[in-house]
Amino acid sequence: MYSLEYLTSAERDFLDIITYIAVDLANPKAAEDLTALYDKKMSLLREGVWRGQPLRGNLPKRILDYGYHWVAVGNHLVFFTYDNDNMKILIHHICYGRRDLGNLL
Repeated sequence: MYSLEYLTSAERDFLDIITYIAVDLANPKAAEDLTALYDKKMSLLREGVWRGQPLRGNLPKRILDYGYHWVAVGNHLVFFTYDNDNMKILIHHICYGRRDLGNLL
């Protein structure tokens, strides 16, 4: 089983998303539901049940060469890499699915 390691950028992304939903949109229930869904999806990823998709598409080569994978969690995308030598999944970023990925990653 893989362990999950969150980079500071991913921790900040997730906190910003949850705060925006709970406070700015005044919908704490939706923030709670998203957190539960996120926990469930990350558990499946960690257990190896779900591997995510390699990042492909019309993105700069420097981003594609990094080896990112992604999974959808509701309307958000989680970007990560595998450290197979140490059995870790490194979570790099979490963002709204319609963001410009070329500027984020």
